[in-house]
Amino acid sequence: MRHQTKMERTHATSENRAPSAGASETAKNEIDARLITAAVALSMSDVDEQDFDSMIAMYGEEDEQREILIKKSREILKLAKQAIFALHRRDVDQCQRNIKHCRKLVAETQPITEGFPALRFLGIYVGALEELAEAEIFFSFISERRLPRFASLHPLRVEEYLGGLMDFTGELNRFAVLRAVEQDLETVSLCRDFVNKIHEKMLLLDLRNSPLRRKYDTLKYTEKKLESLCYELQMGIRLKGFLPPSMTLEPEPMSKSDAEEKEEGK
Repeated sequence: MRHQTKMERTHATSENRAPSAGASETAKNEIDARLITAAVALSMSDVDEQDFDSMIAMYGEEDEQREILIKKSREILKLAKQAIFALHRRDVDQCQRNIKHCRKLVAETQPITEGFPALRFLGIYVGALEELAEAEIFFSFISERRLPRFASLHPLRVEEYLGGLMDFTGELNRFAVLRAVEQDLETVSLCRDFVNKIHEKMLLLDLRNSPLRRKYDTLKYTEKKLESLCYELQMGIRLKGFLPPSMTLEPEPMSKSDAEEKEEGK
C-alpha cells in the first residue's frame, strides 16, 4: 500500500473542510435573516396603530368642534353688539331678546369647552364673552343703576368680566353725551360718578402688561371726558340754555318745499 505524500494529505484535508465552511456560511445568513425579521417586527410594535388612529380621530373631532365654536362665537358677538346699540336707542325689549339668545348660545358651547378645555381660551370665544359681559353690564346699569353680580354671568372668567366692564365705560361715555344733548345733568353726573367708582376699584388690581391693562388705560381717558362733559353741561345750564359746540346738534336739512312752507307761515 502506497503512503500519501504530505501534499496529497493537505489537499484531501482542504477538500473535506470545504463543505463545512459553506454550511456555516449558510447558517450565518439564516441567522442574519431571522435577526432582521425580528428587528422589523420590533420596530413595528413601537407604533401602536390602534392608539395612533384614536389620536387622529380625536384631533379631527377637536378641529370640527373648533369650527362650531368659532361660528357660535360670531353669532354671540353680533347679537351682543346689537343689544348695546338697542340700549342707545332705548329699545330695552330688543336688548333683552338679544341677551337671552346670547345666553342660549353660550350654554350650547359649554359641552364643547368642557370636552376640549383648550378651546375655552380661543381668542374669538373670549372676545365674544367679553362683548356679552359688556351688554349685560350696560343693561344692568340702564335698568337697575348697578353692576351685575359676577356669579350671574357664569361661565365668564374674572378677566372676561373686567374686560367687558372696561368696554362698558366707553359705551357709558357715549350714553352720557346723548343725555347731555338733552341737558340731563342728573344722568350725566350719575355716569361720571359710576365711572369714578369703577376706577377706584380697578386701582386695587395689580395689572400686568395684558389686554386688560390696555383697556384699563382707556378707562382713565373716559373718566376725564365725563368730567369735562359734566363741567360743560353745568356751565351751559348756568348760561341759560347755552350748549358748547360739542353738545350741539346740527339742524336737520330741509327740503325746498319745506323751506317754502316755513316761509309762507311767517
